[in-house]
Amino acid sequence: MVTTQPTACSWTDEETVAANAAGRLVPAQQPLMTGAPARIISAVGRIVEVPGAEPEVRAGAVRIEVHDGAAPLPPPATYRLYWLAPAEGEEGPSPLLLSAQPLDAQHLGEPSDAIAIAVEVGRVPAGSRRRRRSLLLAGLGAAAASAAGVTLSRLASHHGSRPDPGPTAGLLTPASSGAGPVDASLAPVPRRTGVSEGIRYVSLLINAGEIIALAFSKDGRTLAGGISDGTIRLWDPENGHPTALLTEAGWNDPVEVAFHPDGTTLADARGAVHLWDLASGRTTATLTLPRGDTVDSAWCVAFSPDGALLASGHSFDYVRLWDVASPSNVGILHGHSAFVLSVAFSPDGRLLASGSDDASVRLWDVAGRSSVATLTGHTSTVHSVAFSPDGSTLATSSYDRTIRLWDVSSARTIGVLRGHTSAAMSVAFSPDGRMLASGGASASAGFGKDYPDDHTVRLWDVARRTEVATLRGHTGTVRSVVFSPDGTTLASASHDGTVRLWQIN
Repeated sequence: MVTTQPTACSWTDEETVAANAAGRLVPAQQPLMTGAPARIISAVGRIVEVPGAEPEVRAGAVRIEVHDGAAPLPPPATYRLYWLAPAEGEEGPSPLLLSAQPLDAQHLGEPSDAIAIAVEVGRVPAGSRRRRRSLLLAGLGAAAASAAGVTLSRLASHHGSRPDPGPTAGLLTPASSGAGPVDASLAPVPRRTGVSEGIRYVSLLINAGEIIALAFSKDGRTLAGGISDGTIRLWDPENGHPTALLTEAGWNDPVEVAFHPDGTTLADARGAVHLWDLASGRTTATLTLPRGDTVDSAWCVAFSPDGALLASGHSFDYVRLWDVASPSNVGILHGHSAFVLSVAFSPDGRLLASGSDDASVRLWDVAGRSSVATLTGHTSTVHSVAFSPDGSTLATSSYDRTIRLWDVSSARTIGVLRGHTSAAMSVAFSPDGRMLASGGASASAGFGKDYPDDHTVRLWDVARRTEVATLRGHTGTVRSVVFSPDGTTLASASHDGTVRLWQIN
């Protein structure tokens, strides 16, 4: 049976489109009628145990339905999930699982299971003659799919490292090595190029969730991104290709990230602080300490220049210092009256700056574990702090829509940069210290609807205290900006699911 009702079903997840274009998505069979406008999207999800009930499939806060006839998925496990969801602004049925690809068995020789979904196209052309054909979704846009009318099948399951490639093959096909389904998140990332204010950029369409934070490795060869789906992704900034996906079952919190100076370790803040060995792609330590009956949440992390210490800002209004080699807690810095959102070491490692929801910035003597100055002037949350390369200036950004420049030695304001129309979310100095980059927020991220959206990346001349460029193109909050070590590239991360690489020189 084939529906004759056009259904606006499209591949809206660019990452899914990329996997399909690479030949990893193939047609299947057994149609299941649907009439609601829908979209196919993907994200990292997990199988969770529900007491007294069957395990549930979830991606973040989204519960995804599994149809009758589908083989159960073994918890606990992390999967790349593809599901059918109502079109934006439309009411419809609960999200329906289309495919589940395990991320826990990606090594050679390890078996993998996949759940597959069939897709067919039905059309009633002019006259009474019906035509029916299978659809290989290879770059068809929403208009083409809608015109044809898409029917979605009942789930069919395939087990083992080499699913049957015959007529019942599903969305995911095995790797050429036979090692099991290929992780779509490591497929080539769709790229778009453009120019803004005379500056060329490459936009990487990640679409796995909001991009929370970015960090360059010291050698500039790797760009790390923390994603709201709980994953950490690594890219080659030269071509934008993904090189690794770091994830653990059950993790779905937003992620802040920082590279160790030697490039072998990555730290994240997602409640606890975790250390990752980049060679193996596995966590080596979880750093957390209880406060009373509650374990505090880490919001941000930064390594000292020599890599010996790691600083983390926490929801219980303080900063922790960790010895990386142990690893163990070696200090707690008290003084803020609200959660700490950003930390940064001075280039010589002697000072630590922290920005807080209490609207203040503090400078700490790292060796003495004591506060040496409280910088006041912002009137709302301080979201980001950054030292200039020579350590003489500190830049801070705030929900009050301003960026402040501070003389570190005197702890006084030496400049206020105005231009953002909503919250200023992030700041970063260029390696030569002459330029400062900042990112703006959506109106709802700072002050409700009192101010318009500001999804721009702005460049400032530090010496003149003037704006030199407004880079447009992001459609969501610009959460993080970071310069490459050689200063030729500025990377910006946005809640719109993209990373932009701006060619500064």
